[in-house]
Amino acid sequence: MTLLARPVVTAAGLRARGLRLPSTLSGVLALTAVTLTTALLVTLGVTRTSPVFFGDEIGYLANTIAIGGGPALRIDADSYYPGWSLVLVPLWWILRDPLALYRGAVILSALSSLATIPVLAALGRRLGLRTAHAVLAASVVVALPAHALMAGFALAESFLVLVVASAVLLAVIAARAETVRWYLAAGAASGFAFVVHGRVAGIVVAAVAWAILLLLQRRFRAGSALLASALIISALGYALYRHLEVVVYRSTGREADGVAKLFGSAPAATALGTSGQVWYLVVATAGLAIPGVVFVILRAASEIRSRRPGWALWFGVWALGLAAISITYVSRSVAQRDRLDLFVYGRYLEPATDLLAFFGMVLLVRLAPRALGAGRSAAPVRLRRRFVRLGIATVGAFAVVTAGFGLLAHAVVPTADETTSGWNPMNVLGIVQYGWQLGADDAALPLVQAALIGGGVLLAVLALGLLVRHRAVMLALALVFALGSSLVAQTRTVAPAYGGYASAFTLTHAVDRFGSASVSFVTAPDPLAPNRSSVISRNAYEFFLAPRVVPVVSGTAALPTTDLAIARKSWPAGVEAGWRRITWDPGYDNALWSRPGLDP
Repeated sequence: MTLLARPVVTAAGLRARGLRLPSTLSGVLALTAVTLTTALLVTLGVTRTSPVFFGDEIGYLANTIAIGGGPALRIDADSYYPGWSLVLVPLWWILRDPLALYRGAVILSALSSLATIPVLAALGRRLGLRTAHAVLAASVVVALPAHALMAGFALAESFLVLVVASAVLLAVIAARAETVRWYLAAGAASGFAFVVHGRVAGIVVAAVAWAILLLLQRRFRAGSALLASALIISALGYALYRHLEVVVYRSTGREADGVAKLFGSAPAATALGTSGQVWYLVVATAGLAIPGVVFVILRAASEIRSRRPGWALWFGVWALGLAAISITYVSRSVAQRDRLDLFVYGRYLEPATDLLAFFGMVLLVRLAPRALGAGRSAAPVRLRRRFVRLGIATVGAFAVVTAGFGLLAHAVVPTADETTSGWNPMNVLGIVQYGWQLGADDAALPLVQAALIGGGVLLAVLALGLLVRHRAVMLALALVFALGSSLVAQTRTVAPAYGGYASAFTLTHAVDRFGSASVSFVTAPDPLAPNRSSVISRNAYEFFLAPRVVPVVSGTAALPTTDLAIARKSWPAGVEAGWRRITWDPGYDNALWSRPGLDP
């Protein structure tokens, strides 16, 4: 008998199972978990009032404006996939205001995170959990900082996890029901996940591979449905992406750059980046992803033995593909010591991280004995032994990863001051609840804190699973860790790091006072600070002033032909041509200028 020999929902019993919660401790804990997680997500969603990332967030919103019939903003950034932008188009049609669009996008991001709970709960039910346990485990995943804190931005991350989780749920149903409609749905969800973000391209590759195996087994209808839906949806989305890439960004370099990184990664930097991302995966989930890996491997092995390829092999293929993209994406930056957070880059792994943590809790709950002394029959004893063996293996793996990378990082990973650009919390939200500060002006990886606190939580969860009769209690402890970590991370790191953007780019209000006056953006650098980039300001003002079209000019070789111009505080070419400075933004080196003859 294997670890996974306990009964699960079969194809014959695939009818929708109600989510009626019993009036027990488990039910109370599940309802409390959903309530607290909802409160966290709503708070994060309503408190963000202005963009923070003027490439990433603005890129998705620029797509939305263009798809919705607005102007094509000339964003200076890499291109972004349109799946999330398509969801936001109705907001632009209704609001027609860029800042309101942003706030609406953040609220939808939070709602996407919230919607992930019932999707994961339904997945847990089909993997053998009771309703209360499935809801608790889903709430833990959504409340973890790496997931929850993304709900406070207009990025595609929260929506991507929702789509990927839906694809996994549909794949599990399809593998068991073996009906055409479920394979169609699983393929379509896989294709749409790629349209949301290209880093999950592996999910389409995995769907195609699964479809081919089905066709080779003469399961023609199932294989054709999976193959056609995955390819059609992904192809249509990619065609829209390529159109936006030229219209909005006037660039076609993202894929070429990605392929170059994939095949041009230095072995040493790739190995260091791999170890860092494995470390992040482990500590960001307090080790819960480790039994999740075991769960997927056991399922995949069962599919191989039975010669019935299913969801586990599909999941394993695209998760490995995601890891390969995530690691090679930053390996060049790791070699060049661009930023500290890139050594443990976790943002790209997030869809797989969430699901592995969820699978880990599924396996722990299914193997947890009801109490240490409950029952004397052979079955509870065997179950207890399996839980103990899994616990020992999980703790051992956690110790090896944290100690191994800790020693490696101590030797070769720099501090923030020793890199080119410091560090960015956004890419490592799963561990920003810990203290990164090293002295007054430096930062370092929180190696010891993450290992001790994460390891302590893991040991406590395993101990409760072994000693306490109610399995929901160990999930409740994991939820306390997740919620507490998110609150600490938000107040300690995220809010201080990004709060200042709410009062930046004040020239928008000055431009509005001129009514319908035309305005352009000048890219000429300030001669007093020639190396300071104006890219963030350019993207910000193009977005904030939409749907007004803001031409971009050099301001030296060619002067603006508009009534107003946003340039640097020092603009010698403009002064020589008679332009007058009206006001300036102290937060960034930007000033509003009026053309000769215009009364300010």
